[in-house]
Amino acid sequence: MSTKIFITSLGITITNTKWYTFFVHPAQLTEYLSVSLLIKSGVEKTFTTYFSGVALGSFLLLKSIKIFFYLLLFTILILLFFILGVWGLVHAYTPELFPTLLCGTANGITWATVRISNIIASYFTGYLLINIYF
Repeated sequence: MSTKIFITSLGITITNTKWYTFFVHPAQLTEYLSVSLLIKSGVEKTFTTYFSGVALGSFLLLKSIKIFFYLLLFTILILLFFILGVWGLVHAYTPELFPTLLCGTANGITWATVRISNIIASYFTGYLLINIYF
């Protein structure tokens, strides 16, 4: 099943996807701002908050995917808020984990691993959505 067929089976039109893009991109600024403000209260507390938000957003996305577009958009915005918040947290916290001499190399390996994992996960997500959920 192609992506176009999958999206149209949900009742999402090209116009709706343009609005989705319009709302999602400016919303990304708030995630990084919230992380920069909350990280001062403690890294562990902030990680727990944002990872719990990712879990909640993922659950809501699974439940709202067949209902209607605006609930799906709202759920994606919640999930995006927490995922990019975790991304910002990890980006700020990772250099503290490694010694100074290895910091650049360790950060490079860490972020390369994250990008490879994202590529692999996108294939599994599509496969699981098409073959298991629907």
